[in-house]
Parts: sequence; structure tokens; C-alpha cells
Amino acid sequence: MTDNDDTATSLTPGSVAWFTDIITPRLGYSSLRDWQIDLGREIFEGRDVVCVAPTGSGKSALLHIPLMAAKEAKGRVLGMSIAPTKILCEDQAQAASARGLRAIALHSDSIRVAKAEGRNLIREIMADEWDLFVLPPELLNSDELATLLHGQTPNAAPKSKVPELDLVFIDECHLVREHGDEFREAYKKIVFLRGRLPVGIPWVAVTATLPPGEMTEGVLKSLGFCEGEYRGAQNFCTCPLKARVSSSTRLSRSSEQSDCLGVSEQNAE
Repeated sequence: MTDNDDTATSLTPGSVAWFTDIITPRLGYSSLRDWQIDLGREIFEGRDVVCVAPTGSGKSALLHIPLMAAKEAKGRVLGMSIAPTKILCEDQAQAASARGLRAIALHSDSIRVAKAEGRNLIREIMADEWDLFVLPPELLNSDELATLLHGQTPNAAPKSKVPELDLVFIDECHLVREHGDEFREAYKKIVFLRGRLPVGIPWVAVTATLPPGEMTEGVLKSLGFCEGEYRGAQNFCTCPLKARVSSSTRLSRSSEQSDCLGVSEQNAE
């Protein structure tokens, strides 16, 4: 085998070297922390991931990394991120755009402004003009989104008309249970999205304020994360669990021993 063959093998999509040498610079990062690459690879391979880490620690990379990886691997990608407010939707879309992803905030104001300009944001998403759309949970049951979500079901119209989702990202996931069951009803209904989407789509839930124990278990159950079928990470101590086996072409991996990853000084905020 030649040196070129060795290089090609090491840069196989999904490998650590590929994420380090190809995806990291694509996103404009000088480097990524080990835990970001580790969890990014898990998501890229089709596993659900839950991450509890401080604000500013780089959780947003868990949205950017797998989306850019999928785009690099297959030429297109579509991710959906759920954020609690219009401002956060805009912030997320701007941050993703700065990382080279075509991102749009989708909420009542942006839809109205686009309509006034003669544009239809849902049609743009369905035409593969965007890599990521960020929306508040209240919009999940809207008429505007119904066609796009219906197109993800196995019995939907021809797939060529509706781009397939590659990722569901839930920001501030603690809001599912915070301040009692009456708080933010729309967040409690996110779990129903599970039944409207194919099994192989990875779900990622992140937050900075979720204590371990009963609260965490309640939030994950409310979002449809089943024990043994997701990868958990709290304060950068990742605990690999049994990977979900899906019918998709993504790879799967058996359960491993818990492994606490140290935090590198080289990081992506």
C-alpha cells in the first residue's frame, strides 16, 4: 500500500482523521475538543445524543459538526433545530451560517417578512436551498410545516419532492419539565415528532441546566430517549450506551465501557 493509499484510508468519512482534517477546517475551526469530535461522530453515525454542559462550552458544535459531515459525505443535508425563542432561533441560524451552513430562522416573523418579499420559506427548504432551519416548538404543528414533515413518513409522496431530514436538534431541552408540567406546553409535545419521522434520524438534546437523577430521566423520557438507545454526556464525561440499530446506512456500534474525556485547551466555543 502506498502513502497515498494510507492517507485515503485514514480520511474515510466518519473516521477521526476525517473529522479532524476535513470537517474541522470546513467549519472554520482551528481545532475541536476531543469530546466534540467524539459526540459529533456518534450523531453522524445515527445515534441519539444528550449533552449537558456549561454555557459557552461549545455545545453548538454538536449541531454544526454532524450537519457539515453529512453535507461533505453526500453533497446535501437538512437539519431541524428547535429553540425556545425567536431571538435564539435567529442566533442559532446566524451562528450556523458563520460556520458555512445555509441556515434560516423559521418563525412567524420571518415567515411574514419573507411572504412580503414574495418568498415562501417552507418551499425554499423543500427545494434544498437550506441546510438547517431553526424554529420554536409551537411551529411544529403548524400548517406551514405539515407538508415537510409528512414527506418524511414512509408512505409519503415521492421522496424527490421532499428533502430528507438528517438531524433533529433540541436546544434548552430542560424546558420540557422545568417549572412543572404546565410550563411551555409546546416543548412537551416535541416527543410526538418521533412518530412522524423515520427511526434512523438522530436526535440531539442539549442544555446547561439539567441536574442528574430524576429530573434528567424525566426530561429524556418526555423527549422519547429510551434507555440503552442514546449516548449520554454530562460535564464532558461521556457514557456510551448501546447504540440504536436502524435500517439506515449509518454505522452502528455496540455498547462500551464508560469513558470520561478530558477537556482539551483547543476548543470550539
